[in-house]
Amino acid sequence: MGYNMPCNYGNYPEIWPQIRKRILLRAENRCEQSGCGVQNHAVGHRLHDASFAECQGECFLCRAKEKVTKIILTVAHLCHDSFCEDETHMRLLCQLHHNRLDTKMRQGHAAETRARKKTQRDESAGQIRLL
Repeated sequence: MGYNMPCNYGNYPEIWPQIRKRILLRAENRCEQSGCGVQNHAVGHRLHDASFAECQGECFLCRAKEKVTKIILTVAHLCHDSFCEDETHMRLLCQLHHNRLDTKMRQGHAAETRARKKTQRDESAGQIRLL
């Protein structure tokens, strides 16, 4: 499958490699977010307006020491269900657009983690949890 984001493939359907290949073909190896279209493995700079400028490491932004980014497209589940096999619920997205899609979900997970750690700290300090 080439380069993949680190993830637990046990949380995906067994046919995930085939699904991913079909999504890449459907998207013609470009970000499917409206107005983006950046190509997989493109190297360049993300500009202030969120557009992407490709370069070969020798442009004026490189000379100005601006961050160089390599685009890695990943398949995003619009329904946030990694077991979903419905390809109409999926989009091939660049890092920027995949992260934007998942922002609220990740914020929820972070809040759950903070609450769990606080409870564990309180219990280890001998505090009793009241219901």
